[in-house]
Amino acid sequence: MMKRILLILTIATLLLGTLSIFPIMATEEDADALSEAVHPGTLIYMPSADGSEMVISYEVAGEVVSYTVPNDSNYLAGGYGGVDDLGRSLYDSEEVGAYGASEKERYVGLFYFLWLGEHGDAGIFNLQQILDEVGLEAAGSLDCGRYGPLYSMHFFAEPLYGYYYANDAWVMRKHAELLTNANIDFLYIDVANGFAYLHNALQLMEILHEFNEQGYDAPQVVFHANTEAARVVEELYDGIYGAEKFPDTWFCVDGKPVIIVPDDGIMIHGETSIRDVFTVKRTRWPNTTGYAPDVWPWLDFEWPQHVYEDKDGNPSAINVSVAQHSGPAANFSLSSHYGEWNNRGRSYVNEDGLSHTDRKYNQPLVKSYRAWQEDPARTLYGLNFQAQFDYAIASEAPYVLVTAWNEWTAQRQDAADKKINFIDQASMEFSRDTEMMRGGYFDNYYMQLVFNVQRLKGAAPVVVQDARKPVDVNGSFDQWADVVVEYKDPIGDTVDRNATGFGKQKLTNETGRNDIVSAKVLSDTKNLYFYVETAEAITAPDGESSWMQLYLDSDADAATGWYGYDFIVNYAAKDATVTSVVRYTGTDKAFSFEECDEVSYRVEGNRMMVAVPLSTLGIENYREIEIQFKWADSESRYDEMEDFYCDGDVAPLGRLNFIYQNYMEGKSNPPEVETVPETAVETTSESDRETVADETEPQTAETDAEDGGCASVLVGASAWVALLAAAFVMCAGRKHNTKESRS
Repeated sequence: MMKRILLILTIATLLLGTLSIFPIMATEEDADALSEAVHPGTLIYMPSADGSEMVISYEVAGEVVSYTVPNDSNYLAGGYGGVDDLGRSLYDSEEVGAYGASEKERYVGLFYFLWLGEHGDAGIFNLQQILDEVGLEAAGSLDCGRYGPLYSMHFFAEPLYGYYYANDAWVMRKHAELLTNANIDFLYIDVANGFAYLHNALQLMEILHEFNEQGYDAPQVVFHANTEAARVVEELYDGIYGAEKFPDTWFCVDGKPVIIVPDDGIMIHGETSIRDVFTVKRTRWPNTTGYAPDVWPWLDFEWPQHVYEDKDGNPSAINVSVAQHSGPAANFSLSSHYGEWNNRGRSYVNEDGLSHTDRKYNQPLVKSYRAWQEDPARTLYGLNFQAQFDYAIASEAPYVLVTAWNEWTAQRQDAADKKINFIDQASMEFSRDTEMMRGGYFDNYYMQLVFNVQRLKGAAPVVVQDARKPVDVNGSFDQWADVVVEYKDPIGDTVDRNATGFGKQKLTNETGRNDIVSAKVLSDTKNLYFYVETAEAITAPDGESSWMQLYLDSDADAATGWYGYDFIVNYAAKDATVTSVVRYTGTDKAFSFEECDEVSYRVEGNRMMVAVPLSTLGIENYREIEIQFKWADSESRYDEMEDFYCDGDVAPLGRLNFIYQNYMEGKSNPPEVETVPETAVETTSESDRETVADETEPQTAETDAEDGGCASVLVGASAWVALLAAAFVMCAGRKHNTKESRS
C-alpha cells in the first residue's frame, strides 16, 4: 500500500510542479480514508507518456468518469454547444459517445476547392438572384441578358464572405477555424481538371500548419487528381511532397500521404512509382460502370450511395453529398430553370427507401420536386444531405467523403438545345456547398455538418467542473492559475482583410482588434466568474464598438434570448472597474437588450476578469449550473448572427458556444435530427465585495458532505491524493484509439 501511495505522490509532484498544494508524504491511513473523497469538479488531467493523449477524470453522480482523448485543444475543455435556425442542436458525449471511444475508426473528408478566381473573372453573376428577380421563364431564355458570356464563371448564390477568390488568406483562416471546430479530418482538394493550384494549396497548408503548431487538431489535406493526372501529381510532388512542405498537414494511411488518381501506374519524372511515395486511392467518375477496389469517390449518382471496398474486400469509403445528378443529362440547370424533375436537389426525400434501380424510383423524384416547387423553403432543411449522412453513419465504411464545402461557381456551358446550361451549380436548391451563404440557408448546412460529424465520430467529452472558488475581482490574476479547464481560441484571427474578389471588388475587413486566445470560468454559491486572455494587451474600453463582450446563454435554451443569448456582460463599460450587464428584451431574433445590472471587472495587460451574480442571471441553484457562452470583440457593433462569422474575434467562431457546467444529473437532451421541415441589482460596493468573499470561502470536504456539494480544487492534499488515486484506477476506462492513419 505504501508503495502505491509513494507512486501517486510522485506523479502528483510531477504534474503540479511548483504549486505545492499538498504535503510531500501522507500516511497509509490518510490515503485509505481519502480514497473515497473524490468530488464533482475536482478534475484531473493526466498526459500520456509521450504527451499525445490526455486522461480527463472526475466524479459525477457517485461514479468516476474517465476519458482518454487526443491532447489537442479541440477536446480538452468539453464539446461545443449550438442550435441552428431550425432548432437542430449539437450533441454531447453523453448522447453520441466520446470522440475516440468507439472501437471503429471513422474519418471525415470534405471536398474543398481552390479554383475561385483562377479561371477568369467576367464579373459577378448570381444565378439564384437572377431566378428571383426575373422569374423562371425569363431566366430560362437565352435573351435574358443577365448572364455572363459562355465559359465564364457564375455563382449559384453569394457566399457569406463575399464573392471571394480562393487565394484570400483571410477567408482561408476562417475556413481553417470553422472546420477544425467541426472535427473534419482532411480536405480532399479538387485538382481534377488538370490544375494543381499550387500557390493556393501551400497558403492553405501553411495556415493549417499554424493551427497544428498552436495545439489544435486541424484538418489535413489529400489531393484528388483526374485530368492530366501524371503532370498534376509531378507538380504536387515537386512543390509539396518532395520539398517536404508542411508534412504535418498530409493525411497519411499506412505511413504515406494519400493521393487520389485514376491510374495507380503513374511514374513521377519517369523514375519513381507513385506507390513508392503515396498511398494511392482511385478516383471514379459517378457515371462509370463497375466498381474497382480502393476507390475514394467525390460524388455518387446512386441511391442509396455505394459503399466502396478496399483491395481485401472490406468496406472502405462512402460519399455523402448535398445534392446529386440523377437525370440522364447530369445537368442541374435542367431542374433549376426548366422544370425537369429527375435530379436530386437539397430537399430530395425518399420516404419509401426505393433504390435508383427500382422501376418505381421516379415516384420520389417527382414527389420531392413538386413539393419543393410548392414550398421552396424546404431547401433550408438539408433533407437529402441528412438521408445521405444517415446511410453513411449506418455503414461500416471508415472514410466518409463529404461533397462539398466551397465550389460556389459553375462555368456557363454551350448547349445544343439552346438552353441556359450550368452543370454542377445552378441555384440554391440545385447545388452542393455547405459553406455559409449570405441569406438563404445561411449556416444551416455548416451546423448540419458539425452535428453529423459528432454522430459519426463522437463529441469531445463532457467536462463537469465545480471548484466553488470565489474570486476577488480587485485582486490578483494568480487566482486563476490553478483552474485546469481552459477554453482555447486560435491566435492570429484578427488580421485585416485586404483582398480582391470577383468583379475586381476590394474585399476588406478591419474590425479585428483584441485577439482572444483563452477563457476560464469559476463559480461559487453567489457568483459566476469569467476570465479571458488575449494575445497582446487589451485595448482601452470603447463605447462605440463591441469591446470584450461576453454573451451568455444562462439557461442553455436556444429558444430564449437573442439566438439563445439571454445576457451580454460588459455591453458598455462605465469606467475602468464597473461595467454593465444587459438582458434580452426583443422577439423574433431582433437585437434588443436593456441594462439590468452593473458589475465589477478588472483589466491588467492582456487579461480580464469579471464577476456576475447568479441572481442577475436568474440562476437559483448554485449546485446546478449549465450555461453556454462566447467572448467577442470587434471594432464594429455586433447585432446580427452573421457578424459572429465575419467581424473581430469571436471565441468560438460563429454560432458555436463554449459550455460550462457543474453537474450532469437531470441534463436535458437536445432534439433528434430533423428529417422533415417543421429588476436591476445595485452595484456591489467594495465593502460588500469583501463580505461576499468572506461568505463564499472554499467549503471543506466535511461541509460539502453535509449539503451534497463538492470540495474546492484547492481543498489541499486530501482531494488531490484521492483524485490521483481515482485517475490511476480509471486510466483503463474509455480509451481513444490513436489515429493510425496519421503519420
